[in-house]
Amino acid sequence: MKTFTPLLALAAAALAPGLVHAQGNVTLYGIVDASIEYIKSGDNKATRLQSGGLTQSRWGLRGTEDLGNGNQALFVLEGRFNVDDGTQVGGQLFGGRSVLGLSGKWGTLTAGREYSPIYDLKIRSNAFNVAPYSTSQVLMAAGASRTDNAVRYDSPSWKGLRAGLFYSLGAESTAQGKMGRHTGMAGQYQEGPLYLGLAWNRVDVLNAGVHATNEWMAGGSYALGRAKLYLSYWQFRTDNAAAPDARVSLWTLGASFALTSNGRLLGSLGLLDASRPAAASGNDARQITLGYEYDLSRRTTLYAQYSHVANKAAANYQLSRFANSGVGTGSVSDPTAFQVGMRHSF
Repeated sequence: MKTFTPLLALAAAALAPGLVHAQGNVTLYGIVDASIEYIKSGDNKATRLQSGGLTQSRWGLRGTEDLGNGNQALFVLEGRFNVDDGTQVGGQLFGGRSVLGLSGKWGTLTAGREYSPIYDLKIRSNAFNVAPYSTSQVLMAAGASRTDNAVRYDSPSWKGLRAGLFYSLGAESTAQGKMGRHTGMAGQYQEGPLYLGLAWNRVDVLNAGVHATNEWMAGGSYALGRAKLYLSYWQFRTDNAAAPDARVSLWTLGASFALTSNGRLLGSLGLLDASRPAAASGNDARQITLGYEYDLSRRTTLYAQYSHVANKAAANYQLSRFANSGVGTGSVSDPTAFQVGMRHSF
């Protein structure tokens, strides 16, 4: 991580002479993460170099300006990229987070491409955080994460409690005003080793066949000496226009254990059950993920991960977006993957 206020100030002065500069700072930060992965599902298999095996590779700029009386103006511009081929993720320059906001003793207000509050719980109540093999990325793939055209408010912490409110204007469609609009909220509690959270997120009019989706989540973690335990429950439901509504629920159990000051073992078990519609009942999935992380320094980590998903009936959950075989036959293959890699932050 590097602060380079003088350099930016000099560049700004050269491009826009006569501007008055207030006191502030801008920081360049990022993550570079690459792994070698072996993955197999049915007859499909591959050995490949992957980007973001532990955390998606990114670079970003963030800055603040002191406005006085404890208030600040702030911005974050974050781009995601693939280390293996140098391309942008999703073709967006700042596809990670792109916000402008204000903060103070009253809380923080941001506008732009922003995380929904429920995503905080998905990260903090999972042993594997946002790694591609975590249940938050595999079995919760239908849920919310980052959303365009959004406004988010986070309250200050009061005795360990804080709240988050979220609203997105969605696709801003002239034909359908509610298309893709998000509404969400979350309450979180952090006191010593205990973390608890409860959140809800709704998306209106995903497409012509879906009126809305609703997801609920409760989760938490508890640090106990060298171990940390994780538990969460997530439910995702669609309100369909004509077809029967769909509903799935997921329990995730996880733990991490510090073997040494630098090395830790991690494990996670996900149990997903599909209950609606009746025709999809039994399209369940089970996922187990194991990992080891070793910190070479404060900014550089080596890691190894293994994950296996057992698809039941016609369930089609993938690892690393790798195609399963047998899709549409009621007997979808079970993907298995292993990777070793390195992550460096700056």
